[in-house]
Amino acid sequence: MKPAKWEAPLLWEYQGRIGEKKAQATPNAILKAGDQLITHFDKTLIALDLSGEKPVLAWSKELPETPAELLAADGKLFAVSESGAVFCFSEAEREALVYGLPEDDRDTSLPPADSRTGRILAESKASEGYALVLGVEDGDVVHGLVTRTDFRVIAIDPDRAKLDELRRGFAEYDELNSKFQAIVGDPATIQIPPYIANLITSEKPGVVPDEQTFEMLRPYGGVACFEKSDGSFSTKRREGPLPDSADWTHETGDAARSYFSPDKLVKAPLAVLWYGDGVDHGFHKRKDYGHGVKPQAAGGRIFALQVASNTLHAVDSYTGRLLWKTKVDDSARYVSWADAIYVAQGRTVDVLDPKTGEVSATWDLKIELPEDQPVNATDIRVTAETVLIGLRFNESQRIDQGRWESELLVVFDRASGTQLWSRKADLRYSTSAVAIAKDTVFAIDSHSPIEIQAMSRRGEDTTKLKSTVLALDAKTGAEKWQFTLDNPPAEMSNIHFIGLRGSDDWLAAAVKKNLLLAGKNSRTVALDLDSGDQVWVKESKGQQPLIITGDTFINQVGHTYETATGKVLNAERLFTRGGCNYAVGCENLVFLRDNCAAYVEIETREQHNLRNLRSGCSASLIAAGGLLNAPCFSVGCICNYPIQTSFSMFHLPEAGEWNKAVPEIAAE
Repeated sequence: MKPAKWEAPLLWEYQGRIGEKKAQATPNAILKAGDQLITHFDKTLIALDLSGEKPVLAWSKELPETPAELLAADGKLFAVSESGAVFCFSEAEREALVYGLPEDDRDTSLPPADSRTGRILAESKASEGYALVLGVEDGDVVHGLVTRTDFRVIAIDPDRAKLDELRRGFAEYDELNSKFQAIVGDPATIQIPPYIANLITSEKPGVVPDEQTFEMLRPYGGVACFEKSDGSFSTKRREGPLPDSADWTHETGDAARSYFSPDKLVKAPLAVLWYGDGVDHGFHKRKDYGHGVKPQAAGGRIFALQVASNTLHAVDSYTGRLLWKTKVDDSARYVSWADAIYVAQGRTVDVLDPKTGEVSATWDLKIELPEDQPVNATDIRVTAETVLIGLRFNESQRIDQGRWESELLVVFDRASGTQLWSRKADLRYSTSAVAIAKDTVFAIDSHSPIEIQAMSRRGEDTTKLKSTVLALDAKTGAEKWQFTLDNPPAEMSNIHFIGLRGSDDWLAAAVKKNLLLAGKNSRTVALDLDSGDQVWVKESKGQQPLIITGDTFINQVGHTYETATGKVLNAERLFTRGGCNYAVGCENLVFLRDNCAAYVEIETREQHNLRNLRSGCSASLIAAGGLLNAPCFSVGCICNYPIQTSFSMFHLPEAGEWNKAVPEIAAE
């Protein structure tokens, strides 16, 4: 079943106010108790009397913090704040009782170097993330990791009483309680999700790590450190990325605009590795259609831009742990590499440390314009050697006012930050028509949709507008070749982000076949990357972007083409989309929105629906690091799907039994 949008008939509405202003934030919690509807606007708790035809404000109460949950019981109202504070209200007139947390006089310095915990930290060189303790004796290692490091600790032991004693001790302190989890079970046989642990150790000497232990280690440095019977330590580290995994560095997948990940580990069936959003984990943002940057993943981290607050977030791909967030400009465009994050904003490019989010370098854009001239980043592409920035000279963030158009391209040397060259457009460069491949910048200089609409209104002929494909040396800007596209008549009646993908100029590099694919409207041209010679031209519809797998490419209606010839390989659709965003792919799967989120196996053509899951209006399903990464981009989505969350998924063969098309009970 694919539920469509359903508009319930409006019976009444109540406009909340904060002071003299209308409340804008959506309440976190709402509760009906008797004839009262209780909710909040920001920090103001309110009760509406519903006994009449229209709601009437019964009372309001200002709280020191914003409520996250509400509960009515025992004749009382309970409100729990986002930080965990609990407020209790009743009709009784009495002085409020205030209960504080016990005074925290703990020693929070690192454990002594000669302690067992200190030696584990020294041997492992681990400092944060998740620590698994496989077996507990006296609790000293668990206690040291929880109280005196930044680790979140999971202790596993068959002795329930021992674990309960540890839990009760940490429960006195809110900070510690949230850092500790206990699982009753045999550490040798219990199933723990893969990739979770930055550190695995034990309080019991002589434990020998096996292959299952290694599978639990987080890529990029997770370490198992166990004390041997003689008191020395053995360590085993999981260095670097997972074999056959890949990064998704750009909104477009890569600088060539392939919308394709070479990650071979992401394959059906998939199972949830982690899910959820909160102050210290996950990510959630309001739908932004084409304005914001789509998520990226590199080096085991997901990078996502929160447009409303202008903050760039880094989340651990393997656990959902929030690593850092930092403020950026409202026009910021970014690219994520494992060794650096490049953020173009205004007249600068900031290079961020992907581990901390701190700025390691700032490059100034050398452009000959007055200081009061608005300058905003439209585009960014990064390769191993160069960083390309597309600039526009207005302050608008609207697509119908040029948000996707660049007037100037500026290129830097990635290693030194030296500006190498710049090139002004004769007309403009569309964000969908700039790519880098084989040390060459490819761009289309053409009329913008805004200008074409204006020409049409003036009665000018728009049926024979040309587009110029440029091939520029990435290091010098020297022109290698150019090609003039003979476009079909322009169709620009609606400047909408979905329509522009198919009707505006676009290009993408199919490096494996040494071809540049370019086009506009229903026409696609293949040019030789080195010479610019035309290889083939086809009339084809199906919207953009193309998913370029190498030998083939797939359009947005699910047709598969041979890259070398442009011939349709299979007239049967691989998938059918339903909703706002576009499909992307990896070696084994295509990810899309078929109303709810879904993925399709390229080889078998079988579709797997992530039932009831909101995929949002932006393409936020990306294959990287051996995972399907899905930060939540669906806040504000009006489609009737109840699950709205961030998550990551991994290949788990037995998961296919959990998600059968016909449940076993129904099949019987």
